[in-house]
Amino acid sequence: MQVPDYRSCGLILARVEIDFRSPAFVGETLEVSLRVCRLGTTSFDFAYLIRERSSQRLVAEARSVQVMYDYEAGRKRPLTDQEIEKMRRFEGEIAP
Repeated sequence: MQVPDYRSCGLILARVEIDFRSPAFVGETLEVSLRVCRLGTTSFDFAYLIRERSSQRLVAEARSVQVMYDYEAGRKRPLTDQEIEKMRRFEGEIAP
């Protein structure tokens, strides 16, 4: 597996929070679902649910903040209209 150059994605993972809900055990299969839960001017948030596949038991809830970043200029940048439109098409309605 080849890891892409971090500069090609144009964002920084600025914050991650995770809340434990129940233990996960060796041998269990976990499913992670995510959605865009906030769109800002220069950043957006993902909300995650992590569940055990067969029982759908909630293992953890998480949230992350991604900040758009121009690595050449060395500063954050606004989300483009195209980026916002892609997220809206994927998600439908997104809270402000």
